[in-house]
Amino acid sequence: GSSQSFTVSRAASSTPSITNLPGSGIFNGSFTPVVSTTGDGSTSATSSTASVCTITSGTVNYIGAGTCKLVAHVAEGLNYLAADGAVQSFEVAAVAPSTPGQPVLVDNHGSFGLTWSEPTSLGGAPVTYSVYKSTNGGVFVRIATGVTGTSYTAQGTTDYNTYAFRVQATNIAGSSAVSPYSWLRAQAIAPSTPGQPVLVDNHGSFGLTWSEPTTLGGASVTYSVYKSTNGGVFVKIATGVTGTSYTAQGTTDYNTYAFRVQATNIAGSSAISPYSWLRAQAIAPSTPGQPVLVDNHGSFGLTWSEPTSLGGAPVTYSVYKSTNGGVFVRIATGVTGTSYTAQGTTDYNTYAFRVQATNIAGSSAVSPYSWLQAKP
Repeated sequence: GSSQSFTVSRAASSTPSITNLPGSGIFNGSFTPVVSTTGDGSTSATSSTASVCTITSGTVNYIGAGTCKLVAHVAEGLNYLAADGAVQSFEVAAVAPSTPGQPVLVDNHGSFGLTWSEPTSLGGAPVTYSVYKSTNGGVFVRIATGVTGTSYTAQGTTDYNTYAFRVQATNIAGSSAVSPYSWLRAQAIAPSTPGQPVLVDNHGSFGLTWSEPTTLGGASVTYSVYKSTNGGVFVKIATGVTGTSYTAQGTTDYNTYAFRVQATNIAGSSAISPYSWLRAQAIAPSTPGQPVLVDNHGSFGLTWSEPTSLGGAPVTYSVYKSTNGGVFVRIATGVTGTSYTAQGTTDYNTYAFRVQATNIAGSSAVSPYSWLQAKP
């Protein structure tokens, strides 16, 4: 007869699935999945979350916290086609990390640098660190938390104190034991050089400001100030200055002044800073005080307070007099002190006086006046 035929095909496998999927897992655990299907090919499972779970030789290993996602597979067999299952998942929980390494300490003379090794097990989740400090054998106190690396700088150490440090690792599941401690006695060194001073002419004094040394050497610092006048030798004019500013009194007009500073702590002194210089300039003085009058019966005695600012140069005074409300007339000039005697007053006349200060740069405003009636 003639040839006759029909087609034989493989049946579709049922969707494979992991029938023993755990409800949850804990970091560093494992399980061996069982894949169920109607197919006759080899079965397997794969992970799509390699940071949480991996599969080696058919065993699922929990290597991190999070959602472990698995897919079951069946290969093509003699009678059935290959098939993949739906995503199946479960949560893997972290555990507390193991203890970090004992810190290594470096004295930075004013701070301590700490480094340590991370825990051998991070517990399956990101880890931060807390740092604990003990001073001179006292109780350990936590001085930092949330440190993200394996190093930390503890500020504010001072010479001859002994410091001990230990660290602790923490993740979402909890904290490790606290590491063994390391200790070191702080030693001071001489400070580095302070900044070049900035000068301001206050016309009679110079204001100095400077930046502190980049390292204080691990101890309290004071400053010495040096001055040179008109290019002469630098002379120390102040010591034990506790801040980074100083006022040098007694500057006079048209002299040139240079200043430099030096830092000192218990261990020694820095190099002296670069100098800055400025030529003093006079300005007119401020107004002298309102005169106080005394009737000497034939003369009036005047006294007044000097200006709050002499303007950076020697000051003399002019005296003005008004008789019985008349115009003020200058009766004296070049008065070198803050007193004057106005002669020739006569009884029952009323006298008013005011004074004015003058230096090389100019004159002040005239002071308020004071008046008094002369008595016999």
